[in-house]
Amino acid sequence: MSVTLTSIESTVRNLIDDNLKTFKDIFTYSTSPIFTLSESNPYSVSEAYVNSVVLSSGEWSYDNSSKVTLSHPDLTSGDTIEIDYSAYPNYSSTEIQSFIKASLVHISINNYKDFIVADSIIYPEPNDKEINLIAAITSVLIDKPVKSYRLPDVTVTYAETMTFQERIRAIISSYKRNSAGIFFVG
Repeated sequence: MSVTLTSIESTVRNLIDDNLKTFKDIFTYSTSPIFTLSESNPYSVSEAYVNSVVLSSGEWSYDNSSKVTLSHPDLTSGDTIEIDYSAYPNYSSTEIQSFIKASLVHISINNYKDFIVADSIIYPEPNDKEINLIAAITSVLIDKPVKSYRLPDVTVTYAETMTFQERIRAIISSYKRNSAGIFFVG
């Protein structure tokens, strides 16, 4: 089984608390059947309604770019359109995956291991502990002021004065010395 950027993304999202949330947008139809969702990182659309009546899946489409198009034949000006969807509140998948790639560079620079990404697959295939290492470093890159990380196999707590580069070095050092336990750094 290959380890992909997408498979690590969910662990990163859990660490930075950027998990899916549900949203509901209300629009008033005028002339265009295309509606732009208010959240910038939508994941999926679950339902669309016209005047509180649910539309069948064939009467609307979602194109993964924050736009929902209605094809309901009886739309009239002034109709109330409701779209229910889920979205990530802070980061797109593209942003998270870019941070994951950057974390692989930090892992290499700190002499732990050299990983490469080809077609969104990470080589050589990281084991579970290395996946957690990648996710922890990624979360430091995204959310630099974090004071501690708690993963299934390790907990790291930092001194508040440490830079994010020092925090990354501390995480990698902890993994090199001992792959399980609680570490206080700083």
